[in-house]
Amino acid sequence: MKPLFFALLLTLPMVTLADQYDHRLIHTNGYGEVKVKPDIAKLSLSVEATRKVALDAKAEVDKRVNNLLAALKKAGIPQKDVIASSLRTNPQYEYSKLSSKRSFVGYSATRSLNVTVRKLNKLTDVMDLALKHDIQSIGHISYESSDPDKHINQARKNAIENSKLKAKSLAKAYGAEVGNIVSIQYHSQQANYALLEQGDYRHKARSALYASSASSPGTYLPDQITFSDQIQVTFDLIINN
Repeated sequence: MKPLFFALLLTLPMVTLADQYDHRLIHTNGYGEVKVKPDIAKLSLSVEATRKVALDAKAEVDKRVNNLLAALKKAGIPQKDVIASSLRTNPQYEYSKLSSKRSFVGYSATRSLNVTVRKLNKLTDVMDLALKHDIQSIGHISYESSDPDKHINQARKNAIENSKLKAKSLAKAYGAEVGNIVSIQYHSQQANYALLEQGDYRHKARSALYASSASSPGTYLPDQITFSDQIQVTFDLIINN
């Protein structure tokens, strides 16, 4: 029995190598993307006030925010497109270099707002309203799509077709054919949104701002949004001998 057992062990590696040799594979990486024009802008705003009494500072920023909310409503921006839920208060001090001491100035209250503008031709009007109602800071403007799922799905379809075309092209170049799918590896991708922040252009956004005077409102030209996707696929490779 022992000689037969060892003989079987010796033949196992040979069978495994034969199986690997017969099971030829081709691996491809498919890539797809969709470029669309943004149709939504999101503004990040903030307002701050400093008073001797914290309650007075809060009352001041609340008044400015409430005035802006009323103005936005008149301008056709629904309340569901405005988030104004945060409040932060902090004591403020001034430092004297001469005495190396600090003196109490008052309390600062800060509120942040996020406004979604669904018609880009109203973007300048909304920013003007914010500044008119003493909302001092426009933190950044981001541009998005109102239907991202549609573009994500299309980018995925493009990636799948790209993986098939690559596999067929490579197999044909070597005199072979693509067989059945062996495995699929997929990792979802994120859209590359355009972002304009404090005069800087980030995330590959090439937005242009032209503002010559108060009578000539600024024109904002956001870059296209790129939705991309990738997929790794393994196919059987059929050798034509």
